[in-house]
Order: sequence, then C-alpha cells, then structure tokens
Amino acid sequence: MQYRELHGAGLKLSEVSFGAGTAAGLMIHSSPAEQRAAVEHAMSLGVNAFDTSPIYGMGCSEVNLGNALSGYDDAVITTKVAITPEHLLTGSIGQCIRRSVQASLRRLRRDSIDILLIHNGVHFQRLHPLTADPGDPYDPMQDLPHLTFDEIMGENGAWQTIRELKKSGLIKSFGISGQDNDPDLMRALIGAGVLDIVNQPLNLLNPTPVAGRKGEGFLADVEENFVEYDHFCEFAAANDCAVSIISPVAAGVLTTAAQSGITPPSVSEWKDRFPFDGHYARELRRAAAFVPVAEQAGITIADLAYRFVLSTPGFVTVLGGFSDISQLEQAVTSVEQGPLPADVMAELHRIWQAPSEPGSGA
Repeated sequence: MQYRELHGAGLKLSEVSFGAGTAAGLMIHSSPAEQRAAVEHAMSLGVNAFDTSPIYGMGCSEVNLGNALSGYDDAVITTKVAITPEHLLTGSIGQCIRRSVQASLRRLRRDSIDILLIHNGVHFQRLHPLTADPGDPYDPMQDLPHLTFDEIMGENGAWQTIRELKKSGLIKSFGISGQDNDPDLMRALIGAGVLDIVNQPLNLLNPTPVAGRKGEGFLADVEENFVEYDHFCEFAAANDCAVSIISPVAAGVLTTAAQSGITPPSVSEWKDRFPFDGHYARELRRAAAFVPVAEQAGITIADLAYRFVLSTPGFVTVLGGFSDISQLEQAVTSVEQGPLPADVMAELHRIWQAPSEPGSGA
C-alpha cells in the first residue's frame, strides 16, 4: 500500500479509503463483530483512511466506525456536515456546523476530526426552493439542499465557522463532497484557498474530471443530469487542493459481477440517484465498452476502473464503498498494481473520443 500526503495537515492517506456509506452498508447493516473484523482486515492491508457521515444510517455509521476503530488512533477519519434547510432559512449555518462537529466527535470517540467535508452540493444559485414544513419531515438522504457561494464565503457563511474550528484544532482539513457540484463554483472556492480536499466523482463512464468532453464520442448521448467537470482535477492540483476519488466503479457497474448479470443490492435510500433511478441497465451497457480493454490487458474491469484513477492530478486516495471484505480486497489488489500503462490509457482515450454506435445507449 502506498500513501499520499495531504499537504498542510500532517496527514498521510492510504491510496484506498474505506467508505462507510449507506449504499455499501457494511458499517450500518452488519454486526459489531463483522464491522470490527472488516476494520482490522483493512488496517492489516494498509488501509488507514475511513470515510463516514452523520447522515449515513442517521448516525449509525459514525457510531459503528468509532467503535470498530477503537485502539486505532492512527486511522485518518473523514466525516461530513449536512447543512439543513432550517439552518439556511434561519441564517444559522455556523450553529449547524458546530453542533454537527461536536456530535460527530462523540459518535466517533475522537478529540478532533481529520477531514471535515460539507455534504451539500454547491451551486451559484439555489436549484430548488427551501422548505421546512413540520408536516413534511426532513430526510437528509432526500432533501439535502444546495449551498450557494454566499452561504459558504459570505458573512456568517460556513467558511467563517470552519476557519475558527481549524484554528481551535477541532478539525485539521476542510473540503466539499458531492455528486453534483457546479465545477465553476468549486473552482472559485479552490481559487479562494478555502478547500484542502474535495471528494470528486470520477470513473470510466464519466472521465470528464480528467479527460473527454460532454457531447463528444462516448459522451455524445448521456443523461440530462450528467455533470461535465471539464478537467477539474487539473485545476485542483494546480491550486494545491487534494483530490479524493469517489464512485470509481460507478455503483458497482464497472465490476465483473455486474457484467455477468449480478445486480448490486438496492440498499440506498436515494431514489433519484443511479443506479436506483432506472439508469442501471443503460449504464451497464455503456460499461460493457471497457470489458475488451480489460481483457486485452489481462485484468478485470474493476482493476481497470481502480487503476485508471491513480494517475489523476492531485490524487491522494480512492474511496470504495464496501459491502463485504472481498470488495475491500479487490480494491486493494487493484490499486497495488499501480497506474495503467500508457497503451491501455491510450485505448481508453480512443473509446472516449470514438463516435457512439447506433443503439449502443452510449
């Protein structure tokens, strides 16, 4: 296992991070003994980085991870804060962050948080109206509102409180996580020097953070909610912002099991997110384009997916959501093979740039 340094924080992260999210479920649905065994096995493989959030299992993920990591004081933990509609409507973003951090510290059984990420997506303008209707209970897995630039950088915005928490030592690094951030706003925040790290979606199906463009070749016909990141990772790296890769196997589509017809368990509560929104079959067809590349290289499609992200500018770690130990082992085995050779990368670029075939769904 190789380790990458998060500059300015004194942290070194393993190239594979252990995701304790709702979709994977291991840190939520398994028994305490299974969770402890998984963490011990991860540490034995050299994995020292773990990612969780208060909204994963409504706090269960943090509690279970904190218990499972008991005695592993050198583990690097990333958790998040979800800014609610109520706190946006009342202008109490700072209060929300402070309460969330204190609650996370208790659940994780830690004195400080290594990496704190805002879990909300960020956009220049609100995409949906804020509601705080007592008759319509807030569900953070469904109703997480977007934050605007002013709500992060303005007076009484998130950054004011984050800066104070960093100064006090309660958090060491700060960043943003999200599947649907506005890349231009992310660039603005990085340019302002406020982000140490970002959780960035990147996989073979959407390589635009490092390669390709929407509307061209393989990406000529993608769904309406497809986000074009326009080589975002290069900008992040050039401005000293580390990149943590999320969704490397596209919710399991880029695996041998999926290509063999075995669908992943639908344990996520996100009803409007792939693959639980009816796009699974379509993305499975798109993923099939990479099977011959993997076979020619003598590796699995999951190997191809994991190794592809290792050459990402600014890369520090790739975050896998593991439902069982075998998936963890797959990620570690893949990453330990190192970045893809130049000829394989060239073939990937050929696919991304080639016109899609009629009826391919790509």
